[in-house]
Formats: sequence, structure tokens, C-alpha cells
Amino acid sequence: MSFDRPEYLLALILAVFPAAMALSHYVRSRRASFPAVWFLFGRDRKPLARLRLRQLLTTLVRVGLLSAIVLAFSEPHSGLGGPSVGLESAPRLLLLVDVSASMATSDGTATMLEEAQRIAAERIGELPDKGRAAVIECPGPAPRRIPWLTRPTALRFLDNVSQGFGQCQPGRVLADLLPQLPPRTHVLWLTDLAAAPEEVAALSRLSLPSGRFETIRVSPEPPAANLALVELEPQRNGMTALVANFGGDASGELALTCTDRTETFRFEAPAGRISAVAMVPSDLMPAGICSVSLPPDALEVDNTLWVEFQRRDRLNVVLVDGSPAAGTALSPSFFLAAAMKSSGEPVATFRLSQPEFSFDTAKVADMLVLVDPQPMPSYLEQRLAEFVRGGGRLWLFAGSQTARWNPDNQLLPGALFRPCVAVTEHPFLVGWYDRAEPTLDFLRQAGDSLIGTWTSLRHVAPAVPSRSARVLARFGDQVPALLRIPSGKGEILLWSLVPEADNGDFAYHPLFPLAVTAFLKEALPPSQAWRLPPSCGIGKKCRPLPPSDSARRYEAGDAPEIFLNATAAGEIQCIRPGPYVSVGKAGRELAFSCRVPDTEFISAPVPAAAPTVAAGDPSGGTARNPLHRRHGPLFLLVAMGLVLLESWLVGGRRFAAR
Repeated sequence: MSFDRPEYLLALILAVFPAAMALSHYVRSRRASFPAVWFLFGRDRKPLARLRLRQLLTTLVRVGLLSAIVLAFSEPHSGLGGPSVGLESAPRLLLLVDVSASMATSDGTATMLEEAQRIAAERIGELPDKGRAAVIECPGPAPRRIPWLTRPTALRFLDNVSQGFGQCQPGRVLADLLPQLPPRTHVLWLTDLAAAPEEVAALSRLSLPSGRFETIRVSPEPPAANLALVELEPQRNGMTALVANFGGDASGELALTCTDRTETFRFEAPAGRISAVAMVPSDLMPAGICSVSLPPDALEVDNTLWVEFQRRDRLNVVLVDGSPAAGTALSPSFFLAAAMKSSGEPVATFRLSQPEFSFDTAKVADMLVLVDPQPMPSYLEQRLAEFVRGGGRLWLFAGSQTARWNPDNQLLPGALFRPCVAVTEHPFLVGWYDRAEPTLDFLRQAGDSLIGTWTSLRHVAPAVPSRSARVLARFGDQVPALLRIPSGKGEILLWSLVPEADNGDFAYHPLFPLAVTAFLKEALPPSQAWRLPPSCGIGKKCRPLPPSDSARRYEAGDAPEIFLNATAAGEIQCIRPGPYVSVGKAGRELAFSCRVPDTEFISAPVPAAAPTVAAGDPSGGTARNPLHRRHGPLFLLVAMGLVLLESWLVGGRRFAAR
């Protein structure tokens, strides 16, 4: 029997006190015989002997009670199972090798997994000639039967152990294998320093009969820095990469690789901080699937992210005209399309009537323009709202038909539009504009005299409940002429009038094409676009973009021989780090990326040391083996029984004294 806390055994000295108290009642003296006393008290000699026996038994019970409590707190257990115990007494060796992502940590010469393989090979070599060994990867498929192998076969099997990327749960693996373990089996868990608390708790609930358990922690000397790419943020002309440094101060170059071209960007990464690195590629960067990678460091599986780079020569603007005369040269969409073409921006305009419009048509739009739209079906309102919240730009020219919209619509919930009509002799004038708005710089250059000639006969008075809506310009009756309404990642630009031919001189005024050009330059997305795929954790189900179907095929990373078919729910199991590319009729497209969970990242460099061996305790504390037979609860039960016995003895002695 061994004790986890042998220093508690010093408290056994307390067991001396009950015996000393009992002996203090006996005082040695000379005996004198009196026949008269014998005659009077001789009949009580037998009860007095019983009383003395009870007193002796009570003293022994109290001594045993204190001893049992002290032994229980000393945490006794049977079996040693330490690193100094040889394997001759355990002819069976079960090697549980941690192959999670954290085992890919390297000191520049070897990874922790390679070091674990070297230590495991030494242990297999210590087996007797008739010994057998089993090598099991964690995480990995749990074997139905433990593969007991000879020493040469086990060494060859150990050489084929490959790096994994999931999370090792040794408690669950050993719980499935315990019924198959023969007696005198030595279980060896080779892991790193990042054992999770839930793994320790799962191990503590197991019981290994007549065997031993041992944990070997591998901790190679880490390099000065341990960097990780946390996130990529698309910007208008490039990207921003967030680099986290879990080690010492570091600097280097961030590599952006698209097809066969690589451009580098210098960065500085102070210790323990997250740095933002701006990446603006040159015009020579080709479109396609790109990777952003850091220089090699301690853990390289978190050093690469993927993004899809798109370059377009022109941008698509879809104009949906709610007017019945949408195809004529005097329709509102005609004036808007003419102003956009004269702007000099690389845009392609497509004019549609509202009955011709569908959301499939809007998918090709970089910007969507609704000109006095009629009330729409709820499903189309929902798709338009999703288009804006996802980062799209929507221009809404509100008129008499927009005033019939239901306030419960999903694009502008709660909005009301009240028609306002003037006469030709007294038209509405643009009387105020926000001079702090950069987009309206052309108005400051035009002058107040020219702005005062910009008139309209009809408009609507919009009431938008959104608190984030901004008024950029007003008519003379204080009705907003131009509003900007943010919604999610996108925004709605609301004009409270329709540029019709008979509505004053608004559409013919020279400021109209200047206003369309100014807002077109701001609202249009850049010709260079960065598309970030969904990021999923390894071992989890991921829903790729675009929505998948059964006919779509997916290739994992740069291994074209590995492909997956999407399930009926459009989900795919994320099994290895890297990009997953969808292969369809339109070609190859980045669908999603698989990343290592954050719990597998090495949060800080560990000090250089030789491989650490702990006899069972996965938490790295005292050498406490969670698979040993613990005898502390048994001593506590004995103590409770002695308490009951002592109570009966004391109660019986008092009764006899009466």
C-alpha cells in the first residue's frame, strides 16, 4: 500500500492520547484486604470486571477511530505504477498516443508527436520477449478489438502514426477498451502539456483492475515566437490580417499567394498582442483561390487562412422600374441609366420592369435600384432585406406607388410615405443639405444659386422609424429629400421623389447626373473583391457557400483524390484543416475552410525541459494515478463504524454505572 500524502501519517501521534487518558485512571498502590468489605461488595465483582472491559474496548475503538481518519486523509492506494517500475511484471503495454493538433508543436528539429514516437519506441523495446504492445491513436477510430502486436510489428505500426487534428479524449477511449484489457496491463498515455480539465475528470472516473497507468508529457523547447492567424477582414482595396503572438517579440513577412504569384507584407508582432497587418495587392495579382500564411513557427496548423480573390472589369447595376412605361425613353429608369453611363464608371446597367424582376435576377447585381416600386410579395421583400443586410447597396426612389406599401413590409418595417404635391408656379426647392457629408461635395462647388433652381412638383414625405437613418438633404417644406438608412452590412439610399420627365426640372437639371455620379462612386463595390468562406472547426458539420446540392462535388484542400458529397441538409463533415473547394458546372469555387479549434492552440511557450513523466496524473500536479484503487473511502467507512461502536460502548458503560 502506498500513500499520496504520506506527511499526513504524522498525525497518527494523536492516537496516543486516548490510551494515555485511559492509563491515567490506574494508580499503583498497596492493596489492603478487609473481610467486611468483601462481605458487603463481593457480589459486585463481576459487574466491575465488565465495566473495566468496556473501558478498555472504548479506548481501543477511539485509538482505531483516529488512526482510520488519519489514514483516509493520507489517500492510500494499491499499486505503484511509477516511471521507476519496470515492464517485466506487465507483459502487455497499451500505448495511447495523442495526435491532436497541439502535438504538431515543433522546436525547429522535431515535433512533439515525433518525440512521443521516440519515447514509445523505447518503452516497446523494454518489453520481454513474449510481451505484446498495442498502439492506438487519439483522436482516431476506436478499435473493436485491441490489436496486440509483437515488438517488431508494434514498432512498424508506431512509425505509421500520423498527425491528427481533432481533440484527444483519453477517458472515453479507455472506457471503451477497459473490458478488453487483460490483467497486468500497463497503460501509457503520451500527450503534451495542454491536457484539458474534462479529460482529467474523465480519467478519474475509470478503474483499471490489476494494472498500472502512466502519463508521459512531452515538452520540446519552443522557438522564440508562436504566431497565429486569427482573422481576415476584407477592405475596399485589400485585406487586413489579424496576427496573434503567443510567444516573444517577432517580426516577419506575411505571404499572400494567388495561383502562381506571391506578394509579401512586412509585420511586427509584439509579445502577447494582436497586430493588424494591412495587405493591398498590386494590379498584377491574378484572381482565384488565395492563401495568407505566416512564417514557420512552433505550431504551423494555425498559420494559414484562405480567401477567394475576384477581379471584375465592370460592375452590374440592375434598375427595376415600377412605372408602366418602363421601356420608354421618358421613364424614370431611362434618366437614371443615362446619368450612370455618363459618369465614366465601369458599370453595366440593366433595365427591368417590376413584373420581370425576380431575386434570381438580382443575384447578378452589384447594386440594385428600385424606382417607385409597387407592393411586393413577402418572400421578395425578405430576399431584398437579406441582400441589403449581407452588404448590398439599394437605391429606393419612392413615389406614389411606394406610398401604398404595407408598413409591415420587411425591407423598411414601419415606414410610411405621404404624397406631397405642389403647383407649377410654386414648386418645391432643395433648400438644405448636409455640408459635412463628403458625398455632397459637388453641391458646395455648384453654389447656392444653382442649388436653389433644383425643383420638384411631387415628392413623398417619408417617416422611417430607424434611429440610424440620416437626412442628407431637405426640400423647402422640410421634407427629407435624401436619406441614408444603414441595414446590417449594407445600406438603403432613399430618394423621396421619382425623376420623371413631368416632375419639374429635377431629372433635366445639371446637378442630377452629378448627384448620381457622386453616389454611384461611393455605393459601388470595388472591382477587386475578397470573398471569405465560412470557417468550421475540425470534427464539426459545416454548411458551405453557396448552398449545396447532391450533384455538387467537394475537394478537400490540395488533395484532389479526396472528395465529399453534400448531405440532404447541405452539410459536410470537416475532417482536416485546409480549404474545401466545390466543383460544379461553373468551375471551382472556395466553399468553406476547416480550422483547428481554439482549444488546440498553444497559448504560451513552455520552458525548455526534458520529457516530463508523471505517474498517472494528467493535470501535472502531484503524482496521483487516477486508475489506481483508492482506499480512502474504505477507511472513512471503517471510521464511521467505529463511531457507532464507540457510542454503544459509552452508552452501555453509563447504564452499568447506574
